[in-house]
Amino acid sequence: MRSPSPFLPLPPSYPCLGGDPVAAYVALRQRLGLDQPHFFWAQGSRVLIGVGARRHWHSHGPERFQHLRQLSRSTNGFWLGSFGFSDRDPSYFFNPQVTLHGQGSAWHLTCWDPDLGDPADLWASLPPVKIPWQGSPAALPVQLPAPPLQGALERALGLIHQGSLEKIVLAAPYEMDWHPSPEVGVIVQGLRQMYPDCTVFACQHPQGGIFLGASPETLVRLEQGRLFTIALAGSRPRHRDPDQDWRLGQGLLESTKDRYEQHLVTESIVSALHSLGISPQLPDHYPTLRQLCHIQHLQTPIHARMPDHLHLVDLVAALHPTAAVAGLPRERACAYLPYLESFQRGFYAAPLGWLGPQGEGEFIVAIRCAWLRPPRITLYAGAGIVAGSQIERELAEITWKWQALLPALLGFHLSQAP
Repeated sequence: MRSPSPFLPLPPSYPCLGGDPVAAYVALRQRLGLDQPHFFWAQGSRVLIGVGARRHWHSHGPERFQHLRQLSRSTNGFWLGSFGFSDRDPSYFFNPQVTLHGQGSAWHLTCWDPDLGDPADLWASLPPVKIPWQGSPAALPVQLPAPPLQGALERALGLIHQGSLEKIVLAAPYEMDWHPSPEVGVIVQGLRQMYPDCTVFACQHPQGGIFLGASPETLVRLEQGRLFTIALAGSRPRHRDPDQDWRLGQGLLESTKDRYEQHLVTESIVSALHSLGISPQLPDHYPTLRQLCHIQHLQTPIHARMPDHLHLVDLVAALHPTAAVAGLPRERACAYLPYLESFQRGFYAAPLGWLGPQGEGEFIVAIRCAWLRPPRITLYAGAGIVAGSQIERELAEITWKWQALLPALLGFHLSQAP
């Protein structure tokens, strides 16, 4: 993998035996201070944890992508955090003092701050941690109300029928009390167990508290000169009865409305890559089902060779926001969102991820997420509106997307599925 210019030498890393990444995340925060910036990222056995900050970066506005691009080329180490969804939303990244990254049982602990000493000594000094999560991936026996989006959905469908839009994604927050509030490590462990096929993440929010979730959607990953992204759109719940679950999946695959929505998302990603001179490759047969614990989607994986003159942040800027979280035409849909939604998205549906010291990195679309500000939780979810959308179904979709994280967020120990 090519290195950013100018190349900066990497400090020595301590190869340590992997174990529970959530316990390592909690232990590093306890060792360096709970008030320190922190970042947790896990995809299956792939892990990246960063704690402490050598540098902070706050920004907003249309130049935020290029600002971080330039900064990452002139500094050593990782940059971890999230862009804001829109130009108005704050972005925050930090350059960590310590990272723990690896896959499977092969981890590497790196002290980017020389004042922390030898990474082997730091590893030996970490306190023992056990995470007491024994929940099961069942649905929470809590009925949440429908979001107050009836009028907004009606206006959105009117804009689509008038030809002003092809698609728009409307989202809503849901705030609830958080009593008793489990430790963040317990929540992250619960998300890991509930959503092993998703990217589980946790980081601090620039306005306080912790932003975390389990996203099924990769915006873009760059590794060994290849880029990978995915078009994800269309949703149905899962069911514990195999026959009913199969019917839900087949209904999604055969849905004209959902296949059209998925086609729009795929074409928007392909078009954005073409605009950068990239020739994307798609599978012979698509879309297929992406089946998660509580929800399933239509998906189309896309990959391509990365041109040498481009940086990962160039891809993020070109792809964000995808039609899966904004709409089409993109600029027009984004212009309507502040008038149709009643909240500022912030990190919700924004590019969240990391840039590595050798040009590699990955960003997800921050969905299936929540903002924890004790004693409150704010859940976020949205639904894609196209011609043929039914308002009651879209409201119901947002409601059961809200519920997807609740077992982990509330620390429930569940044994009964619906």
